This record gives sequence, C-alpha cells and structure tokens, in this order.
Amino acid sequence: TCRLILGPSMEQCSVRRCSLPGMLTVQLESDSVSEGLVDLYLARLGITARPPEPTVEALQTLVAAHIDRVAYDNVDIHAGRPPPDIDFMASFERMARGGRGGYCFTVVSALVCLLRALKFRVSLHTAAVGPDPPPP
Repeated sequence: TCRLILGPSMEQCSVRRCSLPGMLTVQLESDSVSEGLVDLYLARLGITARPPEPTVEALQTLVAAHIDRVAYDNVDIHAGRPPPDIDFMASFERMARGGRGGYCFTVVSALVCLLRALKFRVSLHTAAVGPDPPPP
C-alpha cells in the first residue's frame, strides 16, 4: 500500500513504497499567481481564509477540501472533444474559474499550482496503477 511519510518539517514529506523511480520538484515560473485567482480557487474549495503558513494541518485541510469539491471529470474525452490542457496554469485557471474538475493530470496540476501559490514545497512522483505485487 501507499503511505505518506510526514517528518517534523514539510520538506521531509515524501511518498514511499508506491513511487516509481523518478521525482520532479515543481518549479513554476508563475509562482506569482494572482491573489484574486488563488482566492477564487480557495472559495471553490469552501475555504474562506488563506493558511498563514504551509503546515501539515493546512495541507490536510486543502487536500480534504479538494477531494470533496473538485470532481474527477473526463467527460470531454468521452464526448470526443480534445482533452483539456495539462499545463499547470491552464489547469489552475480551469479549476478556479470553470467550476469543473478534470482527469488525473489536470486535477493534480491545479492542486500543485495552488499549493505552490500558498508557499508549500511540492514534488511530483511518477506512479502507476497495477497489480500488487507487480508482475516480474
């Protein structure tokens, strides 16, 4: 199973056992996302006040709200429309302004952008879904 290992500081957070080789620390050119767009996204999540600092408690609140309020949505793909752009900012704006969710890449990209805007350190790990244990 996957476990989230939380150390005494946010920089020691990592995913163990279920990660495949490879990790990407997220460096966004747009770390200066507009305050208004961040507030719009937080309002969509039902969060009225920005977390004053990136803490484990704030992360838990944001992730729980994101899971509750941003749906997995692949309707565009099934309707034969081109899939949404998976660029971080495009995904962020889609979630903040559009009121829709997205599929794995767009939802993760949007959440990453929000967390970076709120000063969390974020890294992406490659992963896959498959049998446990994996075939030889």
